[in-house]
Formats: sequence, C-alpha cells, structure tokens
Amino acid sequence: MKYQLFKVSPYLRGWINYFGIASGYQHCVELDHWIRRRVRMAYWRQWRKPRTKVRNLMRLGVHVQAAVTCGITSKGT
Repeated sequence: MKYQLFKVSPYLRGWINYFGIASGYQHCVELDHWIRRRVRMAYWRQWRKPRTKVRNLMRLGVHVQAAVTCGITSKGT
C-alpha cells in the first residue's frame, strides 16, 4: 500500500499545484475527498477479518468500544 501511495503522490501533487490556483480549486477539493475515501476503503478491504479490523483500529488510536463497534459491523466490506 505504501508503494501505491508513493507512486500516486507526485501526480496528485502536480495536479493540485496546477489546478489549485485556478478557478478549479473546488474540483481539487472534491478530488482530494474522493482519493482519501478510496484509500480508506482500500485499507478497510485489506484488513478483511473483523479481528484484524479491531486490532488495527486500536493500533491507530481508536478507543476500544468504537473499534469493536466499527470492526464487527456487517456494513462495508
């Protein structure tokens, strides 16, 4: 996953630097939201099992109760 983010980041930085100054700033913000959502989804799918989800969420600093609630839900893969 780090390699994929490493390969994509120069393109995104260039895109944002080019279009961020112009009138397309709102498109850049929307693109940023979309990319962040897709990265979160990729990590969530990579973890697969509920136990792994809970463990990784707790490692990232989420409280135990919130991690368990989110990790064992059947909504979202």
